[in-house]
Amino acid sequence: MDDEQIQTLTRKVDALADALAGERARHEAGIEREPALSACYAAHPEACDPEVAGALKAKGPRALAEQVVAAWVGRRLAPLEEAWRAAESAAAVASPDGPMPLASAELALAREPDRTRRLALGRAVAEALDGPPGQRGPAAHREAATEA
Repeated sequence: MDDEQIQTLTRKVDALADALAGERARHEAGIEREPALSACYAAHPEACDPEVAGALKAKGPRALAEQVVAAWVGRRLAPLEEAWRAAESAAAVASPDGPMPLASAELALAREPDRTRRLALGRAVAEALDGPPGQRGPAAHREAATEA
C-alpha cells in the first residue's frame, strides 16, 4: 500500500470508530433502544476487511493493521452486541416503587440514601441482570465463581 492509500484507510478507520462511538452513545443516552452497529460496519467495509488487514501486515503500519483486525472482529460480534444492548434496554426492574427500566434502577441505586430501599433495589437489579433464582443455570454460577 502506498502512502495515499494508507492515509485514506486511516480516515476510513477513524470514521468507523466515530460512527460506532456515536451509535453506542445514542443508545446509552436512551435515544436509540437498539443500536445499529452492523450498519456502521457495512458503511465502512474497507475499515474492517481481513484482506485489507493482511495487506497492511505485509507492507504497512502495524498499528493500522491491528485496528482493521479489531474492527473485523467487532463486525463479526456486532449482532451479539446489538442483541444484548436491546435486551438490556427492554429489561425492567421490580423496584420498591414499582417497575422501572434497568438503566434507571442502576442509577437510582447509587443515589438511594435509605439502606433498606437501597438493598431492595440492589436485589431487584441483580435479579434483572441474572434472572430469577430458579432460572439461573450452572454456567452462570461458574462464570461468577471464575470472576470472583
